[in-house]
Amino acid sequence: MQSNGLYFKGSLYNFIDKVEDENEDSIAFVEGDLVDTIALSDGAGGAGIFCKDWAEKLVRSQPNSCCGISKDWFLDISKSFYQKIVASLPNDIFVRERFLNKGSYATLLYLWVDKEAKKLFYFGVGDTYLFLFRKEGSYDLKILYPENKNISIYSNPDLLNWSIERDNFEIRDFDLQDGDVIICATDSISRWIIEQLSVMTELSDNNFLRNLAFDNEIAERFKLASIDTQNKLLEVLLNMDSQDIFESFLKEEVESGLLEPDDFSLLTYIF
Repeated sequence: MQSNGLYFKGSLYNFIDKVEDENEDSIAFVEGDLVDTIALSDGAGGAGIFCKDWAEKLVRSQPNSCCGISKDWFLDISKSFYQKIVASLPNDIFVRERFLNKGSYATLLYLWVDKEAKKLFYFGVGDTYLFLFRKEGSYDLKILYPENKNISIYSNPDLLNWSIERDNFEIRDFDLQDGDVIICATDSISRWIIEQLSVMTELSDNNFLRNLAFDNEIAERFKLASIDTQNKLLEVLLNMDSQDIFESFLKEEVESGLLEPDDFSLLTYIF
């Protein structure tokens, strides 16, 4: 298993009822001399219009440093996106009014891995999740973000919209150790990971996971699954080191009823 770098990056459209070009997820990794950057965004097409384009814009607009995240930064990229889309809008009154009245929605997750300082900086909005596991004899979950004990993982998430002003841009940080495994995933895969974690007895002291209330039938099916420890979960996630294996896993889990059909994006990074 390689260290200090990208392990896997994959994205797949919802193969149940979409075609490839309709994938509204966007994902990027940029390797730098001192800082590696990671960006994921999930366009929420059911809530607005041009959400795929908005997700792509957000991913392309990640600053080189977390210090670049601010209210002005968001205002600048929102204006730029608005101007580009307006210039290309068709002469369709319905499309134009929907864009101007509803805007475009997407989740966002940014990571900056400072390799010299051994520090992770991260910022996110919505249900695109960050997981960090550390091997201390066995793997142990150190970060689950966002973690909101008052909101179910099945509730409608907070989203970024270019037409809605935003003031809160909280950047968090975490001290890294060699071998830390960083997992970033959009909503469907994130829920699958959280559901797997929630039925593990070794994590019974995690209040967020312990209080997670999801369908009892699904819970029982997860309890019967062979993934009953964090080590086994990491084996499954780290086995996905190619697009073919990634696609095979997704189709198997969707068919089993344990993974919700959606656009799927996963990025694994090992420090």
